[in-house]
Amino acid sequence: MFNYFSVYSASTHQMVSVLVQKGLIKKEKGEDRSMSVLIEQDQLPTDW
Repeated sequence: MFNYFSVYSASTHQMVSVLVQKGLIKKEKGEDRSMSVLIEQDQLPTDW
């Protein structure tokens, strides 16, 4: 995520934690690279 968002690990961890709390992504405990997006593709912003 550092390469994509240009932020360091502490910021990345906080960002992921907030997304999980808001129910936007799911992360499996104990599994690396286990994030899943929980919203439909048509609900994602298109102006990035």
